[in-house]
Amino acid sequence: MPNHLSSLLTKPSNWPSAALMAMLALFNRLPYSLKVNLCATLGLLVHRIAKKRREVARVNVRLCFPDMSPKEVDAFVKRSFQDWTIALVEIGMGWFNMPEGFLDSLEVIGVENLKVALGKGKGVILLAGHFSTMDFSTAIFRQQFPELPVHIVYRDQKNALINHYMNTGRLKYATSVIPKSNMRSVMRCLRKGEIVWYAPDHDFGPSNSVFVPFFAQTAATLTTTSKLAQLTGSPVVMMSQYRKSAAQGYSLRFFPALENFPSGDDEADARAVNCVIEEAILGAPTQYMWIHKRFKTQPDLPSQALYKSTGST
Repeated sequence: MPNHLSSLLTKPSNWPSAALMAMLALFNRLPYSLKVNLCATLGLLVHRIAKKRREVARVNVRLCFPDMSPKEVDAFVKRSFQDWTIALVEIGMGWFNMPEGFLDSLEVIGVENLKVALGKGKGVILLAGHFSTMDFSTAIFRQQFPELPVHIVYRDQKNALINHYMNTGRLKYATSVIPKSNMRSVMRCLRKGEIVWYAPDHDFGPSNSVFVPFFAQTAATLTTTSKLAQLTGSPVVMMSQYRKSAAQGYSLRFFPALENFPSGDDEADARAVNCVIEEAILGAPTQYMWIHKRFKTQPDLPSQALYKSTGST
């Protein structure tokens, strides 16, 4: 057992997380369809008891899809909780053990878009979104393209043990994992002509952000994507991955590289990023992370004003 992991396991504060990881590893041994069905049922329970996050999701869905009726919003949110609980299945397979031949029937769309971008010799910024299948995306990618180096930009988790398992699991498929604060390493990888997976669709506050629409609501949107593209000349290709219904596998899609990007206009570039993420979300809307406070930073409003009735942080 690695010394780092041993030291983490000796801390009583990490024992609940250790128990969770052990349960996840054991759960991973079950047949795939059984795991999916169990997690879908568990998702209904989580939806019922996780009141604060349920309300955050309702706020987000109402803001993004104002034409939805209250009944439609409730059904959408309930399904999104099921999709996010099913993600435990994919985390288990990605972090612990992928069944042999599991992705033989994977559907891949738009691979020519990735090849064209790679052909420029400038590396590729593989744009991503926070889908429930997010932690499974690199495993899917490497199953199809084992020869391509891919580096993951990540944000540390608060729990050190979870962070260890997350990065160890991701390194089974990724060439490296890079903290989001280490943009120099990101640029080095791109300048070597390699692929960097990057998800900029969370609200990190007003610093290094501009305010542009995300669906029907203004959102603080990072300008990092366009700055990386400007500094490296790397094309930006959106990659989305969806879990098909009835446990029938996965679909991986590569969008055409963003055109006229970067344009020199931070707001126009941020809007272009949001637009392609929106398009990807619409491929499987309930598989997106609606429980995150995407709109907590608003111009001329106190922080989290749109979520004031939810009580969550």
